[in-house]
Order: sequence, then C-alpha cells, then structure tokens
Amino acid sequence: MEFSSRSFKIQSRVIHVTGPLNAESAPKLREKLRKTFDTKPQAVIIRLTDVTSMDTAGVAVLVEAFQWSKA
Repeated sequence: MEFSSRSFKIQSRVIHVTGPLNAESAPKLREKLRKTFDTKPQAVIIRLTDVTSMDTAGVAVLVEAFQWSKA
C-alpha cells in the first residue's frame, strides 16, 4: 500500500490510498490519518479510487476518521 498527499490554499490534506486496504495495511493508514487530523486541517480528502480491495479493518479506519472529523 502506498500513500501520497498534497495541500491546497485552504488548510486541507488529500490522502491518496492505493492497493489493498486490509488488516495488514489499515494500521498504517490509521497512523497517517491520526497525524493528519492532529494538525487540525479545514478539510481532509481520502482518495480511494486506487484501492484494489477493502476488508472490515479498512472500513473501521474510515469510520474512525469520520469520527475524528466531527471532533
């Protein structure tokens, strides 16, 4: 799994996820998202267009990120 991110003029982050999002890779994405949300951006975009498969661990990380976004 690979990640790339970029910034815009508003305080935002785009996280592009590629490859499988599963029990093995989900902790890495969780760490990346936690660090991203700790910087308090105005917007976070998680780009999943190149995710080849996702299991419940991947879904759980996305739900957790949604909860962080509301905080």
